[in-house]
Amino acid sequence: MERIYRKYSGSGFTAKEALEKAAKYLGVTVDTAMKYYSLVALPEDIKEMVDKASIPETIAVEIVRNTYDASRFEQSQEAMRERTSWVLSFGRDQRDHTIEALAQLGSKASIADLNNYVEERMEESKLTVQYTIPVELHSVLLKWGKERGLKDESTIVSFMITEVLNKGAR
Repeated sequence: MERIYRKYSGSGFTAKEALEKAAKYLGVTVDTAMKYYSLVALPEDIKEMVDKASIPETIAVEIVRNTYDASRFEQSQEAMRERTSWVLSFGRDQRDHTIEALAQLGSKASIADLNNYVEERMEESKLTVQYTIPVELHSVLLKWGKERGLKDESTIVSFMITEVLNKGAR
């Protein structure tokens, strides 16, 4: 992508025109070409992670978008590594929050700020359910949960709800 873009950008085309020509040459949309071109700024080790799908392209693009500064190349490369490591410290379920944190807080945000943002979003996404269990079924519920290796009542109830809902969704 970079080589094709440079070919057109060095031929008297504006950056936008060069990107449009490169997209057409590759048979992709301009948005797709822009996404892939932004990945060129990543450090080589992170590019390899994207290639191996260790880190999703969407996150890599957001890291570049909110971290890369051509005038501070070395610092940008280090910041991208730091943010990549930060994102990878979260589970897959939490990564959407990391993308949102990067997009909302931008390049000036510290890792502590990003963590706080993610923690707040995760807390907001939790739902509290109140339940009443008939006394005669309480011991059955606990036995059911213990057979599945679950220890406390709230975990057992959460697991049971999840299992029933997942079966209904199939």
